[in-house]
Amino acid sequence: MSDRTSSNSILKLSSPLSITNDRHCVLGRPTTLLTKARQQVAFMTEDDNEYDLEVQLLDDEDEEEIEYSPEEARAKQSDWIRQLERLARTSSRDASAVEKAQGILDDMFETYVQTEDSTFWPTVEVYNLILEAHAYSRSENGATEAEAILSRMEDPEVEFIARPNQETYLNVMDAWAMRKSPEKVESILKRQEERHQQQNKENPSSSSLQPTVESYNKMIKAYGIAGDIEKAESLFRSLLPDDDEENKKLEANNKSWVQIMKAYASQGGTSNINMVESLFHEMTETYQMGHEEYQPGTDAYNAFIRAIGKRRGGPQKAEAILFEMMERFRKGEEAVKPNVETFRSVLAAYSDQCDKKRQIGTTAAKIDQLLQIAEGFFAVHGEDKDRVLDERLYKMGLKITGYCNDPKKATVAKRIVGRFQKSLDSGVGIPDRLYYFVLVASAYTDGSPMEKLEAFQIALEALKALRNSQEDGLDSSSAGMFVKACRRLMLEGRKRDDIVKEVFADFCRRGIVNEFVLDEIEKTASGALQLELFGGFVEDIRVKIRKEWARNVM
Repeated sequence: MSDRTSSNSILKLSSPLSITNDRHCVLGRPTTLLTKARQQVAFMTEDDNEYDLEVQLLDDEDEEEIEYSPEEARAKQSDWIRQLERLARTSSRDASAVEKAQGILDDMFETYVQTEDSTFWPTVEVYNLILEAHAYSRSENGATEAEAILSRMEDPEVEFIARPNQETYLNVMDAWAMRKSPEKVESILKRQEERHQQQNKENPSSSSLQPTVESYNKMIKAYGIAGDIEKAESLFRSLLPDDDEENKKLEANNKSWVQIMKAYASQGGTSNINMVESLFHEMTETYQMGHEEYQPGTDAYNAFIRAIGKRRGGPQKAEAILFEMMERFRKGEEAVKPNVETFRSVLAAYSDQCDKKRQIGTTAAKIDQLLQIAEGFFAVHGEDKDRVLDERLYKMGLKITGYCNDPKKATVAKRIVGRFQKSLDSGVGIPDRLYYFVLVASAYTDGSPMEKLEAFQIALEALKALRNSQEDGLDSSSAGMFVKACRRLMLEGRKRDDIVKEVFADFCRRGIVNEFVLDEIEKTASGALQLELFGGFVEDIRVKIRKEWARNVM
């Protein structure tokens, strides 16, 4: 069956998801799709509690037709695709990404039905982006929902849907791999093999669904995430070239090496870190022996940097590898061009050293320098998706800055946030979580009275930004951290009490008081202020947080 069913006077539509008893649910979410004047919808209940929609297109002379020129149609569809690509990339940190992606799919499908313009038909590439969003979402049901979509795409009874391709199965395998279910990944691989065999019977020359080495790379990934290193290593070794190379159907590629290195790196420990280094050198030697497809590229270097960064002196070694990659790229080696993940891997090395209390006084300045290098590099060499650097890169840099022992770290954190703001499109605000790390940097500043005063002024600015946030981003964590900044940066006295009293009243009005906030109030407020606020000392009377004070605590 073709990827698209031709438009008829009667269209039979089915959701790719397992639909609930909500009869106004199309493509897996409540919607009024296809219920406008132009359609007459009848619902038919099936034994499995799913619903098919029969849509009778009506001739209505009074209805306003929706028409797009070919250029307008392509532009609109391209914009939807770009949005889906962005949502697929951000679903791991944006809880609403999957719902937004499905909303775009609904809009795309509705426009297709209304215009009968094939430009708007949701192709398999569109469904694959939906699947990718499910795969990397934080939802526990992400893989289940992805497999349900796959089942609908495979079902021959469902006519009005794109059919799966190689990438479809890889995305569903990824969904289960991310949820530590290698047995499920294996079952999807078997489904793909069975569908390929069925397809091959119908068309012997077709091999579009034949599992490739990428399918087995997903298996290596699944074993690695699940912690089964032995199976990951065994499968990887089975794909390497050997004396029986002529009879080998599949052979490892560059990604195979990357996946096995990531598998060992994810386990931590000295022996596993040593194994990553050994694999990297083995990959290099195999490449030098004539297997050009094994040339270590950016992804391999990123895995190597992540591992090497965990050792003593790791940040310096990781940074040296980054600079080597940049120099080689400038000389024409495109294969080792650093990407955003390369810089995150170097920052991870500094983060690991902070976690191990190996901070150095100049760490904040070093983090700021690395971010500036990244900004400059991608401004010149970055692809569109790199030009606005990943929020996670800045979040990681700010977190390291906040917990290092540099007395200037609050100033550095403010400077980093300011540059990130400039990189964003006009009207786009700073993610609220970044201001929390500015508060952390301020609250944990140790230095001279002038340095502490400067840090407190920066904390006030961060609090103001959170109060004015359109997303209402001031939460309990940021509230408690600001009170901590008051305690650690201000001298005891009336001025400190006045500020604490004012912000505590605001926190109560906002309903964001939790134990962390109350504990910081107890440590910061004078005895007189505690008597005024609570009628006694917090420690003695065991203040209970009123329900209205905590109504918005997550």
